[in-house]
Amino acid sequence: GAQNARWVAAALWTCRLPRQFSVSAVFRGREGYPFVQTVLTPDRGALSATHVMVGRYASERYPDVYQLDVSFDRAFRLRTLTIVPTITLFSVTNSSVVLARQPVQNSASANQATAIAVPRTIRLDLKVTW
Repeated sequence: GAQNARWVAAALWTCRLPRQFSVSAVFRGREGYPFVQTVLTPDRGALSATHVMVGRYASERYPDVYQLDVSFDRAFRLRTLTIVPTITLFSVTNSSVVLARQPVQNSASANQATAIAVPRTIRLDLKVTW
């Protein structure tokens, strides 16, 4: 189906804390895309089969999607070296939101989830400069 959202929001926050600590966060949200349900018509010979929409376009939508990523780091100085370990948590608020479903209503897999939001992920980085 078409992927459009009538609203999208994003916010970025960063803060330098005492003792060379930093914390930052990125929040993103958007309206759920339309869930366009169809039925597949029987094969009509030369005209073949076709998908017919059930209901009006965008009368049903997937749930709104919200994502929060948070990052923590601290700089260490060791003579001429600066070492910055970073921990980043992606998709902190993940609730396994369904992003796509099988739209063909007269198929055996009708409405089965085909895509969900990415799972929570942790990334560890180490930046060294001299």
